[in-house]
Amino acid sequence: MLDSLTISNYRCFREFRVNKLARINLLLGKNNSGKTAILEAIMLLATRGDPGILFQISRRRQDELVQLPAIPGVPLVDFAQFVHGRSTAIGESDFYISSQPGPPGVGFKVDPLATGTPPTDLRLPAPDALLRIGSVLDGKFTGETFVWPMSRSGAILFPPNRFPEHAQTRYGAAQHVMYLGPGLPTSQELGTMWGFLQMTRGLEQQVYKIVQLMVPEIVDIVFPPVGSDNDFRGAVLVGIEGQKNRVPLGNFGDGVRHLLQVAIAICSVLQGGILLLDEFENGLHYSLMPRLWKAIIQAAKDRDIQIFAATHSNDCVNALAGIAGESSDLSTQVAAHQIDSQLSDGITFSGHEIRIAVEHEIEVR
Repeated sequence: MLDSLTISNYRCFREFRVNKLARINLLLGKNNSGKTAILEAIMLLATRGDPGILFQISRRRQDELVQLPAIPGVPLVDFAQFVHGRSTAIGESDFYISSQPGPPGVGFKVDPLATGTPPTDLRLPAPDALLRIGSVLDGKFTGETFVWPMSRSGAILFPPNRFPEHAQTRYGAAQHVMYLGPGLPTSQELGTMWGFLQMTRGLEQQVYKIVQLMVPEIVDIVFPPVGSDNDFRGAVLVGIEGQKNRVPLGNFGDGVRHLLQVAIAICSVLQGGILLLDEFENGLHYSLMPRLWKAIIQAAKDRDIQIFAATHSNDCVNALAGIAGESSDLSTQVAAHQIDSQLSDGITFSGHEIRIAVEHEIEVR
């Protein structure tokens, strides 16, 4: 597990550090305080700087892909979006992410062109600089680095769907660290996650138990075949206790679909992996929170998973406070961190401190 996180020159953070990370970490803060950027940084660190993750992040933020006139219709990653101050000038656009103690951090650095510049797609213009990615120790690259061509404007000159496999990242990396955003998944996206879980984990019953926190009468779930054209919201069918025919998942509302997504993700992340949840409380009633957090904490302990959840919800904080007050063991599993890009350090509350703050009506968000 990560014990701390240090970020230099990434997004809204010039320098920022979060200490005393626990198994379950609640990221708190105002809008635009940097909570989502923290989740992104953890994802980049956990995948050792896989450039494909840069594309995933840009696509998720919707307005951060760019197109060059020379290659209309081909979206490219705009590296400037990731750098504090949006600079792509050589010597001014490095950013680093690390955790101590732990493995070496990961660094992203813009260098001048050099001999052996990697070729780009033939449709793309010639590069003006190089983006170097690799492991870093004390701010210096250590071991092999990976180089990507870049334009003067900051566009990474490689179509995202053609990024070669990152040498430090294998297929399992996508399951070692998983991000779930506030948007609802399509039936096909849920089905793909479910198919992977069925094929490699055998943890379907654990998923059912979490979903049954909201709808106890659900006894099984059937997804459309992967690759099916059937992509409407009711494509997922659920079996109901005492009923002969299955009914569409859409009959139960968006809250159940979102809870199913969280449950599948918890069970799909590899042993010892990291789950990142952005505004995961969307669509979930406050009365569900204590039971859901208990299920999440137990699943995280059983599978040695570390979870980071960004939220604005006071219900999440109150639920964690109640759980922390139930036993000293549960209290040690959780922590809350106030994120503020204007500060150099996050403010951390242990499980015990979260409980005291809630009892005395002290605002920690």
